[in-house]
Amino acid sequence: MKKTGAGLIAIIVLSLVLAAIAVAEPNMKEGTWEIKGEIKMEGLPFPMPPIPMTFTQCLTKKDMVPQKKEKNQD
Repeated sequence: MKKTGAGLIAIIVLSLVLAAIAVAEPNMKEGTWEIKGEIKMEGLPFPMPPIPMTFTQCLTKKDMVPQKKEKNQD
Protein backbone atom coordinates (compact mmCIF):
# COMPACT_ATOMS: atom_id res chain seq x y z
CA MET A 1 0.00 0.00 0.00
CA LYS A 2 2.85 2.41 0.75
CA LYS A 3 4.45 1.84 -2.67
CA THR A 4 1.23 2.90 -4.37
CA GLY A 5 1.10 6.09 -2.29
CA ALA A 6 4.74 6.92 -3.04
CA GLY A 7 4.19 6.28 -6.75
CA LEU A 8 1.13 8.51 -6.76
CA ILE A 9 3.04 11.30 -5.03
CA ALA A 10 5.90 10.95 -7.53
CA ILE A 11 3.47 11.21 -10.45
CA ILE A 12 1.82 14.30 -8.94
CA VAL A 13 5.18 16.01 -8.32
CA LEU A 14 6.38 15.16 -11.83
CA SER A 15 3.15 16.53 -13.29
CA LEU A 16 3.53 19.78 -11.37
CA VAL A 17 7.14 20.19 -12.50
CA LEU A 18 6.23 19.56 -16.14
CA ALA A 19 3.31 22.01 -15.90
CA ALA A 20 5.63 24.69 -14.47
CA ILE A 21 8.08 24.16 -17.33
CA ALA A 22 5.29 24.38 -19.91
CA VAL A 23 4.03 27.69 -18.48
CA ALA A 24 7.48 29.31 -18.27
CA GLU A 25 8.24 32.02 -20.81
CA PRO A 26 10.51 31.03 -23.68
CA ASN A 27 14.03 32.37 -23.79
CA MET A 28 13.88 34.55 -26.89
CA LYS A 29 15.27 37.89 -27.95
CA GLU A 30 12.56 40.42 -28.77
CA GLY A 31 12.98 42.63 -31.80
CA THR A 32 13.12 42.46 -35.56
CA TRP A 33 13.58 38.93 -36.89
CA GLU A 34 14.33 37.92 -40.45
CA ILE A 35 12.82 34.58 -41.45
CA LYS A 36 14.11 32.97 -44.64
CA GLY A 37 12.60 30.08 -46.53
CA GLU A 38 12.82 28.46 -49.91
CA ILE A 39 10.30 26.67 -52.11
CA LYS A 40 11.51 23.81 -54.27
CA MET A 41 9.34 21.98 -56.77
CA GLU A 42 10.43 18.42 -57.36
CA GLY A 43 9.03 15.99 -59.86
CA LEU A 44 8.53 18.49 -62.68
CA PRO A 45 9.56 17.50 -66.21
CA PHE A 46 11.90 20.52 -66.34
CA PRO A 47 14.26 21.91 -63.69
CA MET A 48 12.98 24.93 -61.80
CA PRO A 49 15.23 27.14 -59.66
CA PRO A 50 14.33 27.41 -55.96
CA ILE A 51 12.11 30.35 -55.03
CA PRO A 52 13.61 32.23 -52.04
CA MET A 53 11.34 34.03 -49.58
CA THR A 54 12.31 36.44 -46.81
CA PHE A 55 9.99 37.88 -44.16
CA THR A 56 10.94 40.58 -41.67
CA GLN A 57 8.79 40.91 -38.57
CA CYS A 58 8.98 42.39 -35.10
CA LEU A 59 8.47 39.55 -32.59
CA THR A 60 7.81 39.97 -28.88
CA LYS A 61 7.22 37.48 -26.08
CA LYS A 62 3.50 38.30 -26.25
CA ASP A 63 3.36 37.93 -30.04
CA MET A 64 5.89 35.24 -31.03
CA VAL A 65 4.05 33.80 -34.03
CA PRO A 66 4.92 35.61 -37.26
CA GLN A 67 1.81 36.99 -38.93
CA LYS A 68 1.78 38.10 -42.53
CA LYS A 69 -1.04 40.60 -42.74
CA GLU A 70 -2.58 40.75 -46.17
CA LYS A 71 -5.43 42.91 -47.37
CA ASN A 72 -8.86 41.41 -48.12
CA GLN A 73 -8.13 38.11 -46.31
CA ASP A 74 -11.15 37.05 -44.26
